Amino acid sequence: MARRIVVVGGGVIGCSVAWHLACRDAGEIVLVERDRLGAGTTWHSAGNILWNPIDMHDLPILYMLDEVIPQVTAEAEQETGWLETGRLFLARTQRTLESFTAQAEEGARRGFVSRMLESHEIPQHHPLLDPGVLTGAWLNGKVGRLNPADLTAAYARAARKRGVTILEQRNVQGIETQGERVTGVATDQGRLAADTVLVCCGLCSRRLRAPLGLDGNINAITADETARCRDQRSARNVAPPSVGKHEPQRIAMKQMRQSRFAGIVPEPDFGNAMRHVVTTHTVR
Repeated sequence: MARRIVVVGGGVIGCSVAWHLACRDAGEIVLVERDRLGAGTTWHSAGNILWNPIDMHDLPILYMLDEVIPQVTAEAEQETGWLETGRLFLARTQRTLESFTAQAEEGARRGFVSRMLESHEIPQHHPLLDPGVLTGAWLNGKVGRLNPADLTAAYARAARKRGVTILEQRNVQGIETQGERVTGVATDQGRLAADTVLVCCGLCSRRLRAPLGLDGNINAITADETARCRDQRSARNVAPPSVGKHEPQRIAMKQMRQSRFAGIVPEPDFGNAMRHVVTTHTVR
């Protein structure tokens, strides 16, 4: 008899886990979501995918970009919204700029767009940035964003094609055990037997783990502080790269009509790296 695996949570992580397990013929897989797929934290995620060329822990991200996304897109026959925008790592001081050199060289060695920029070159890639307060930047071209909702739907569709059962609007109320062994999950619509239960429902995982003595810390993780000009296009109709900060500063964001703007706020004296920014809220 095939192992029965229940995945709790129908966000991007749960759907990804279900699809990956199905790819490995891990057993009979059932994904359970208390609402609709992607209805939790997934839908408002920024969808940025970043990586560091010299950090070995980031190598799986390359696997995702080069293999997983194309495979899921093909299997599901559905786009994920992947857009390779690149990312600018800004430097106010020469010391910070030099700290990017090894990463830029390693990215170039791997064959990606990866190079150091002088300050006057920066607006060519992101028109809203003011080069006057910057020493330079590192452009990492192997960075982009996708639509988390589309990715979730693609994972789910591809998983279904591989035999995964997806149950929506079914709330898991607890994990059942017998001795040291998991035997299933209790839901508001009845019991589901399981040999393995994978809890992939973010902060909601606490209520399922706590009765089993597995109530470790899971905290909400704030987005990497970046300065973005979302949904803007340069004169070349190309999405500008996202922007990373690596020196003490704060990020100010402003919602204006249909666009969200972000700027760098002095802390204590950084200058204003973006033009035309009205500051109403500061995110630390």
